[in-house]
Amino acid sequence: MGATVTMNLSSNFLNYGTLFNRNFDAITITSTNSYIENHGTISGDSTLAVINAYGALDARGLHLLNYGTILASGFNEASGILTNSAGNYIENHGNLSATNDSALEIYDGANTGFGNTIVNTGTISTGSSYAISISGSGRTQLYNSGDILGSIQIGNARLSNSGTIDGSVSINGDLVNSGDILGVVQINYSDSTTVRNSGLIAGPLTLSGQNAAVFNTGVVQGDLSVGGLFATIDLRGGTVLGNVYGT
Repeated sequence: MGATVTMNLSSNFLNYGTLFNRNFDAITITSTNSYIENHGTISGDSTLAVINAYGALDARGLHLLNYGTILASGFNEASGILTNSAGNYIENHGNLSATNDSALEIYDGANTGFGNTIVNTGTISTGSSYAISISGSGRTQLYNSGDILGSIQIGNARLSNSGTIDGSVSINGDLVNSGDILGVVQINYSDSTTVRNSGLIAGPLTLSGQNAAVFNTGVVQGDLSVGGLFATIDLRGGTVLGNVYGT
């Protein structure tokens, strides 16, 4: 049994109903510039993904708007959305979740350098693994004003959070937080990165790389560590409930 819906040749798909596939993808994408708008329910219990573009290295340009529910359920390791290319634009205003794998996973296998844009005003959640996992050389812009229930791992990113992230954050890039991050924040080995926190980071905050800068007018509930040369640490108007380490 194959996918319930197969999209190719830059096709569009609009859903107000219910799609379910127990043994394979609910939607398989095989070409560039596909558009999906979901107002209903798209779900599955497969070993791949509910919406799967992983097998198509030319599936760059997925444009997805979710106002309903996308759910990867069951005991299998299935992602909610899985793609093997970058250059994607994804908005979630509903619910995107996976029981045993990442809710959203983007792996730029061809290392194209194309970036991604992710906007979340709804809920992205996982029962295990990462809520969002993105790799590749292209920069991902992630804007969250909703709830992300699970950890985030992005290779090259700018994360703007005014909502809630209930999990750890590990990125190579910049962070602007005016919401709540309930976990460890690790900025990995990126030069000239900046963290601006006016909200809550409920865990330690660590930056690596030269020319890193931290501006904190909010609360960091843990140690603040800034490694590398030429660091800037500005804590005026903020609180760090831990030790501060910097060079």
